[in-house]
Amino acid sequence: MHRRLIPFALLVGCAAPHFHSQTLPELVAQAKAKPAPALPLLLAPNERMIWDVSAHGMTIGRVELLVGAIDVRSSFSTTGLASAFANGHHELATQLDRGAGRPTAMSETLVFDGETDHTEAQLAPTGYTIGGAAHAIPDHQIAHTMHSALGWVRSWARPGVPNAYLFVLHLDKLYRLDVAAPVAEDLNGTRTLRVDCEVRAPDRSDPVPFSVWLTADAARLPLKLVFDTRSGHITAELI
Repeated sequence: MHRRLIPFALLVGCAAPHFHSQTLPELVAQAKAKPAPALPLLLAPNERMIWDVSAHGMTIGRVELLVGAIDVRSSFSTTGLASAFANGHHELATQLDRGAGRPTAMSETLVFDGETDHTEAQLAPTGYTIGGAAHAIPDHQIAHTMHSALGWVRSWARPGVPNAYLFVLHLDKLYRLDVAAPVAEDLNGTRTLRVDCEVRAPDRSDPVPFSVWLTADAARLPLKLVFDTRSGHITAELI
C-alpha cells in the first residue's frame, strides 16, 4: 500500500504501513453505485472522537478528531512499538460551509519515515484549486476531504439507500470512495449499521477495501473500522 493511502483510514482510523488490499467486498461490487447526493454533514459542533488503532493485537497509533463551529481538525500518530518500525504523523484541517454541506478549504500534512507531504487547497462546488491550478471533479460532484466524507457517510447511512460514490481530496490527489448500502448488524450488543467501502487511487490501482460500523441511532457514531489485509486485520475502535 502506498504511504499516501495510509491516512485514508482517518475516515475513522488508520492503515498499517505495509497494507495489502484484498478484493472488493461482494456487497459493494454487486450493485452499481450512484453519485453521492448533497446532504448535510453529520459533524456536530464540539464533537470529539478518539480511536485506538491496532494490528495483531498491538496498538499502533491513535486518531483524534475535534469538530468546531465551521471547521474540523484531526491528528494521527504512530505510538509504542509501532514507531520503531514506521514513524508516521498526519494532520488535517477542513473548513466547512455547513449550509451547503461541503468543505471550502483544507490544509493537510503527512510525515512518514522522514518524508513530508503538505497540501493546501481551496474547494469549490465542483472543483478545487491547489497552488493556483484549478481542477474539475468528475460528474460535477463535490470535492470532499476525509472529514467531510465521514460527515457525509454518517448522514447518508440508513437502510435501503442505494450504493453511492464520492470524491475525496487527499493531499494533492483525488480519490474515489465507494460505499455500499448499510447492513444492520449487532456489534458487541450495540445495534449498528455496517458500511462496506473501497477507496480507489487516481491511477486506478487495486482498491483499498474496509468496513465501518456506525451506531444505529441519530448520532451515527463511527464505533469501529476494519481493514482486511493478507496479514490480518487492522482495526480502529472508538474510545
